Amino acid sequence: MEARSCAARLGDDANNLGLALQRLGERESGTARLEEAVRAYQAALEEWRRDRVPLDWAMTQNNLGNALLRLGERESGTARLEEAVKAYQAALEERTRDRVARDWAATQINLGTVLARLGERESGTARLEQAVAAYDKALKEWKREQVPLDWAVTQNNLGTALARLGERESGTTRLEQAVAAYDEALVERTRERVPLDWAMTQNNRGTALWRLGERESGTARLEQAVAAYDEALKESTRERVPLQWATMQNNRGLALWRLGERESGTARLEQAVAAYDEALKEWTRERVPLQWAGTKNNRGLALLTLGERESGTARLEQAVAAYDEALKEWTRERVPLQWAMPTRRIKAGGANMVQALDQTEHCDRLRRFRHLAQPDEPALVGFRPTLRQRIQPTTLVGREPVGQPALDLATRLIPGLDAEPLERAGRWDDDPAPPALLHHQLGKMHKPVVLDRVRQQPAGQIRCRTRPEGTKPEAVLQFGHMALSVPLRGEILLD
Repeated sequence: MEARSCAARLGDDANNLGLALQRLGERESGTARLEEAVRAYQAALEEWRRDRVPLDWAMTQNNLGNALLRLGERESGTARLEEAVKAYQAALEERTRDRVARDWAATQINLGTVLARLGERESGTARLEQAVAAYDKALKEWKREQVPLDWAVTQNNLGTALARLGERESGTTRLEQAVAAYDEALVERTRERVPLDWAMTQNNRGTALWRLGERESGTARLEQAVAAYDEALKESTRERVPLQWATMQNNRGLALWRLGERESGTARLEQAVAAYDEALKEWTRERVPLQWAGTKNNRGLALLTLGERESGTARLEQAVAAYDEALKEWTRERVPLQWAMPTRRIKAGGANMVQALDQTEHCDRLRRFRHLAQPDEPALVGFRPTLRQRIQPTTLVGREPVGQPALDLATRLIPGLDAEPLERAGRWDDDPAPPALLHHQLGKMHKPVVLDRVRQQPAGQIRCRTRPEGTKPEAVLQFGHMALSVPLRGEILLD
């Protein structure tokens, strides 16, 4: 009896030490305290054995999962997050709904959170589906009437998982469900009660609306997105939460830019540039280099769109300068996909496509590809809309950005990629067109696509089904080291 009491005290002390170390670790930028917290929880589990004190053992497994989750969020890999999943699943073996309903629900929410983080780092949807299922389970016990703020947190998290799923699906059902979940959260997450949490959910709601607006031809959803970001910024001020404020300014700029694209004037585009300028006051290169580069890229895009509507070249020159700034941090080694987006280094037939930005001098350059459907195959998609499915504004969880910074591609910079003169072996005219593989396999492609002919023409179309006898192919489009495996048989249309 005395031995068991001693073990219980040792387990209690180790668990409490872990909690204290974890709290410290959450407030520090490094990982040392969180590593110590993990070791403390593991020590507690040696004393709090499952067969002796099952609920204490389950509580410590849950705490261990929390520390591993925090570590995993700060690391680029997934090993810690996978360990957190195992810890939460172990806790749920004893923390059953019948036995301790509220604790069961809390662990389900924790499990949903780590599954969502894993889902964000993986290309499939299985983890995100599991996260949604975990949140749905938690909501069976965390009722609005009993724990209104916990219920609202769960609705917010559910909305974020649904929004991530919606990004990866072609329809709008998941995104609509995400907006509905955020609306539910805002019933209890009011501005008066929890102003910063209210602002975070407004931002997330704006992001889901932005994604819906991207897939619709009108502007209503985009207008709603801007309104949601404006609401969020009423409480998430630069003075209170500077990085969160910058996130929202960047997101607001994206929504305004998209609206500006669909309108004939320039007011929205000017507002988008102003929003990016605001974001860059806190998203500095020294503090958050990748976010800084993303916003520089977005600013360049808005300036480019403005420049296309003006007769001079000042905006276009500013756009080029913004892209050059972005590339200082978006290096090929660090973020190869982002690096490829603003790069203006294609040479087709000796023509430097940097000059294609200047409409007054080079309006006849190659600007945009449209891939045509092949017989018995699905319609092929162009570079820009395909890649945009992978590019989104920033969602906030716990007042910290989730995922990579938002960015976009410019129409006239689509051919701004590396090009190398390569030859294709085999026949030129009747090779079967390969399937379109861009969406989730961009980084896995290795076979280049050769353009039979890429020439400058005043207008109209270039036909490239056949290669003139005795000539060689002139260019291959590549994203850095990642070749695009899509056919370019048929037409290439110039606008």
